[in-house]
Amino acid sequence: MDNLLIKTLLNAFEAEADNKVDNGIGKPFITISREFGCQANLLSEYIIKEISRKGIYWQMVNKEILQETANELKIHPEKIESVVSDENRNMLDEIFDAASAKYYKSDRKIRQTIATVVNSFAMQGNVIIVGRAGAAITRGLPNGLHIKLTAPVTWRLDSVMSRHKLSREDAFKHVASTDHKRYKLYRDYMKGTQDIDGLFDVGFNCSKVTHREIARLVVTLMEERKMI
Repeated sequence: MDNLLIKTLLNAFEAEADNKVDNGIGKPFITISREFGCQANLLSEYIIKEISRKGIYWQMVNKEILQETANELKIHPEKIESVVSDENRNMLDEIFDAASAKYYKSDRKIRQTIATVVNSFAMQGNVIIVGRAGAAITRGLPNGLHIKLTAPVTWRLDSVMSRHKLSREDAFKHVASTDHKRYKLYRDYMKGTQDIDGLFDVGFNCSKVTHREIARLVVTLMEERKMI
């Protein structure tokens, strides 16, 4: 954790120095939140491709956040995933883990480290942060563009059934469960201080516009905001 803290402080110092040159506008970054069935990774790839046409390099981070968190805490990435995705986890589960695990890390510590990792990526700039409650975690940082992908549940069910080869019943269970987990993660980071929907700058209905169209619209908005 010490290495990450030092890295984060250095990034913050560099960001502050750059901000003085950029009239107070921090390094640009994007967060994408999505309802289950909307493809944030695919959208990120299209956005990065559009930006690259201008000779600018951006990257997407998703699973990398869990891996970096696991590295800092010296625990398996699956442990990180279980904490952020298990909607039924309670205090008894944590007590059991503490008693049985040799290298136990509390759920709170894991969530704090995830937040540190996400903020570190955002402060480096030129990055698209997919999921992990990115909009909530980075809401205090300047020059971020926060995107929400939505679609009617019937459209999302068809998408999940097609991509994951699931029955409609199984797809419905996955959609309902994953949406709830993601909402709970946002709620945990927001701590009731703000309406979650108020975090996002722009939302897109994936049943009405394609990911390619969304990517072009996002890049146009980034140009208007002088993010690229």
